[in-house]
Amino acid sequence: MDSPIGEGQGVLAGFCGILATDCSIFPIHFEKWPDLPVTIFNRCYDRFIKPRFCFRTIESNARRYVYNSMCKKWGAKRLKLFDKVYDPLKSRAEIMDSVPLEIPPDQWISFVDYRFREKTQEICKRNAEIRKKQIVSHIGSSKPNSRRRAEMPGRGQFYLATHRNEDGSYVNEAAKEICEKIELALSQSTVDESEISPNDAVGKVPGKEYS
Repeated sequence: MDSPIGEGQGVLAGFCGILATDCSIFPIHFEKWPDLPVTIFNRCYDRFIKPRFCFRTIESNARRYVYNSMCKKWGAKRLKLFDKVYDPLKSRAEIMDSVPLEIPPDQWISFVDYRFREKTQEICKRNAEIRKKQIVSHIGSSKPNSRRRAEMPGRGQFYLATHRNEDGSYVNEAAKEICEKIELALSQSTVDESEISPNDAVGKVPGKEYS
């Protein structure tokens, strides 16, 4: 399988987060995660991941899973770092002087310079607008989706579980409308819902974009 499932996945994800957010291992001043030399990741994987985790898959799949996990956590860390110190009333130089304790000054200066570039600001603005247009949000908690899917009999139940709040209410009206249709489709289903198919509840109701 391509991604680990079970209790060990939470441990792995947490450990990946610790490594990915350590700027002594993965510097923050590279513009994008793919810009980091792959030798940095390979050295980290071989030194810290491989001796501690046993994957029930081929090594290339395990490396790809860890690589993608670290990519997300590295990006999230950088975003959080900048949001924490950013002040629209401060100049670029003033923000450069606000070096977080755990970040080397040279990395921070390069990172802030990147964030203040016109192209970067345009990308950030566009991404923010895209997030605003996402009508149907979901509640995923900290449990990995691969583990959630493994615990639920089909995509329909998975969709319902991730689009409701803890009190049973829906995350928004758009999600409520879709979930009610999925519940109806599940009650009338004549196929094996544990198998992903265009004819399962999710494939029929929201449409191909959710399949």
